[in-house]
Amino acid sequence: MPEVFINVNALQKECVRQFGAGFIFHINTNKQQIINKIRELVKARIYNSPEYKSLTDSNGQLRGELGVIRAEYPLNSMVYNINETIKISAKLFVSGNSPKVTITVSLTAFDYAQILSTTPQAKFTSENGFEIEWLKWLLLDGDAIIIQKYFFKKANQLEKAKFSRTGLGVMRRIRSGIISGRPRRVPPQFSGVETNNFLTRSLKGIENDIGKILVESY
Repeated sequence: MPEVFINVNALQKECVRQFGAGFIFHINTNKQQIINKIRELVKARIYNSPEYKSLTDSNGQLRGELGVIRAEYPLNSMVYNINETIKISAKLFVSGNSPKVTITVSLTAFDYAQILSTTPQAKFTSENGFEIEWLKWLLLDGDAIIIQKYFFKKANQLEKAKFSRTGLGVMRRIRSGIISGRPRRVPPQFSGVETNNFLTRSLKGIENDIGKILVESY
């Protein structure tokens, strides 16, 4: 039998190229199914956040203090709009004479102005005439005072029936020497700013779970 000489480096490169081409074909063929799984992941992470639960639970602290009724509707709409920005792409390229595969999953950077303008019921006017920008306060305003000269008070039975939107609490005016309380602000355990709020915290480290989805899909 004649001797056969194999260029191992060339063979490795060709194997990588063939595998990469097959993987890219798989990603492109199953792109929508993969995106749907990533959307479910994003949704689950946000829905499991302490802020989402506190806004949607019937006895949630944020529901009571911000006075938001049926927060599920605006929050779910917000998550849907965020999920619609997810895109995925796969490319095969050569670097240093070696074939490489890159897979990019992109979630459009949060445009808070757009989120606030497109989320229904992101704000409302209270019975006392205050504009309650609850979603902006939660996402961007940190520990800043949100309503001057008023504080949140848990509602008694009469207040629950007559004055409270949620049945959990009411706003009371601070009057020196008569009624004391802390000016209203988002509770610190829930507060957020542009780079650190319940959305960014919910999605922190999500790239590892997305990687698992890509691997398991192949």
